[in-house]
Amino acid sequence: IIDGSFSTKEKSRRLISRIVNLLSTKLELGSPIISLYLLNNPDHYTSHHFIPFYWRTYVSTARSVFEEND
Repeated sequence: IIDGSFSTKEKSRRLISRIVNLLSTKLELGSPIISLYLLNNPDHYTSHHFIPFYWRTYVSTARSVFEEND
């Protein structure tokens, strides 16, 4: 890959292709996901900003309110 009569752009393209193919087989990831990671692109897009929701805290607070009423 390094030696040969190919242009620098073609050598770079082939090297990245080999890296993506190697990662996809070793890590069992898809090539599109690996490409997005290498290009620093997000793997998903959303129009919303999500906040963490702590389900156990919610349930314990709700139970404590209902237990006080009994």
